[in-house]
Amino acid sequence: MNRKLLAAASVLIGLVSIGAQIASYVHTRQVVDYVSSGLWGGAFMIASATFILLEKPGKDRWIVTLTCLSLASGLIMMIIYSWNLNRFFRVYTTWEICEFYAPGLLIDPSMCKALVTLHGLMIALGFFAVLINSALLVLTCRKSVRKPQPKHSPESDPFAPSRLRSTLI
Repeated sequence: MNRKLLAAASVLIGLVSIGAQIASYVHTRQVVDYVSSGLWGGAFMIASATFILLEKPGKDRWIVTLTCLSLASGLIMMIIYSWNLNRFFRVYTTWEICEFYAPGLLIDPSMCKALVTLHGLMIALGFFAVLINSALLVLTCRKSVRKPQPKHSPESDPFAPSRLRSTLI
């Protein structure tokens, strides 16, 4: 797998994640939105992918750190939005009354549809963030372990016996 292709996909997922998090702020304003896992995760994904795309030597530690943070943010996105969707699933799917946290706070049923859609999108983005950043982490660690070794040839070694001379005397 090509690291640059995965990095470009990570940038795309990061941008969509930031956009979905902002849309979730605007439309629902729930407690899970204030965690901002989409914003942080998107920023980490874009930052780590930028280091990969620029190919700066010596930045592997930054790439590994930011990729681990992106992976953790993806897990947090999946967990927290799955938890919230599961917690209110019966309320969201009846489409009649949508009560959030304060009793008596009624919201238009179309808002519930938007909420379910945004939460589902955040879960999917978290899944793809975990998938892509896991692959980037493996490729980055494999790249740093496989550093090119200096080539050694018998011709360049002054102490190596000459192949032209016979060792038999």
